Amino acid sequence: MTRTRGLSAVIALALLVGGCDPVPSGGGTPPATAEPTSAGPAATSGPPPATAGPPPATSAAPAALSCASVRSASVYAPYNPYNLAGEDGLDLVDGVWTGPGGLSVAVQAPCAVGELVAGAGPAAVVAFLSMTAGTTGRYWAMASCRPDGGHVYCSPVLQLDDREPIESIAIADRRITLVYLTRTPDVPPVGLNIRRTAIYVWGGDTVHEVSHTDAGL
Repeated sequence: MTRTRGLSAVIALALLVGGCDPVPSGGGTPPATAEPTSAGPAATSGPPPATAGPPPATSAAPAALSCASVRSASVYAPYNPYNLAGEDGLDLVDGVWTGPGGLSVAVQAPCAVGELVAGAGPAAVVAFLSMTAGTTGRYWAMASCRPDGGHVYCSPVLQLDDREPIESIAIADRRITLVYLTRTPDVPPVGLNIRRTAIYVWGGDTVHEVSHTDAGL
């Protein structure tokens, strides 16, 4: 009994000096120590979930060219009075531009919309009247108008003589039919004795007369 106690004391002293952990009495291996874990959030993979946003803005399509849209057009030609505001043109307000000294340019009723050049889209052909208040001069012109960037631009391509009013304009088969009143050389400007029906085609950047017929008034 004394020998057993002495042997146990020697084993305990050896373990203490060697720094070793005692083996559990039941034998086997010592329990594994748990590894430390991070306290941060769990990692996620893939892109973040999409969030619904407002639908993309859409711009309204420009309105189709019409005789009514000509009333807010800009009008330019390289001669008086259509060049008085420079190449940007005379800006019409409700069909009228008013300049200095009583000068005005106004859209008139004769107007037509149609194709003048194959594949170029429709154009409006319209009559303009320029005059100065307090004078007798009345100058009618025929102009071609086209839309560009949502705005309409007109270019006079035929200017008639003093007091030769345009009665009607029509477009068919890429030809313009212009009806206006005029006079023979022996009639003074105050008089009119001819109704002229003229046919024009578009060529280059202007119109060209194909033919005309006259009827007496």
